Amino acid sequence: MTEGFKTPYALMTEKVLQHLESGNAPWTGQGAMTSVIPPINFATGVGFRGINAVMTMISTIENSFTVPAFATFNQIRGKQVGGKIVKGAKASHVYYSSTYERDPRVGEARRTNDSGKVEQMFLKGFAVFNIDQVTEYDLNLAATQLPDLPEGVFDQIEEGTRDYLAADLAMAMASWRSGTAAQFLHQGKMSAWIDTVQKDDRAFYRAATKAQRITDKLFGAKDADDPGDSDEEGEGARAA
Repeated sequence: MTEGFKTPYALMTEKVLQHLESGNAPWTGQGAMTSVIPPINFATGVGFRGINAVMTMISTIENSFTVPAFATFNQIRGKQVGGKIVKGAKASHVYYSSTYERDPRVGEARRTNDSGKVEQMFLKGFAVFNIDQVTEYDLNLAATQLPDLPEGVFDQIEEGTRDYLAADLAMAMASWRSGTAAQFLHQGKMSAWIDTVQKDDRAFYRAATKAQRITDKLFGAKDADDPGDSDEEGEGARAA
């Protein structure tokens, strides 16, 4: 990675590569396996999805946070939470996209909208803080009830795709949603994953998006929208 400006794709890829090159799949750490809730925005109660579920869980593991519960600065300081962020707390990041209109290039006539413009998507990051970094607010986990894991779900994930990175992430997501220890596929495959994400800094983002679709299909439902799992690399620019 070059110094200077880095795209959100490059930043998330860089973090994942640091772990993979050390021989670790960062979404499978002890914190992920013992979490009592899946990754959520604790201000809204909305679950993080796709790349945001993965990146918040990685942050939880890296920092030994109690649970993968995060919210933005404004949400924490606002009426939703009314808490205070611990002085010196280091933010984690989630990613959402927005669009802007531009003039079409050669060959893009079919992509134009009613205004004759092409809607170009771009990804951007939002800083979030974990509940462990917040004072004057208590997260109530008493009502938390994780859904039962569908029978044979890990076998179904493994048999349902040849994309082993997406499958490994889907197994992690199924584990987080159900509180059940997953069986993973990363042994012996990390070198290939490293090669893939080094060549294409959007590869990990796409794998997380695919993993979310796999998980949604197996659980038969989709949680309230968190636009971190769009097929088109994002859908809307709001923090969950």
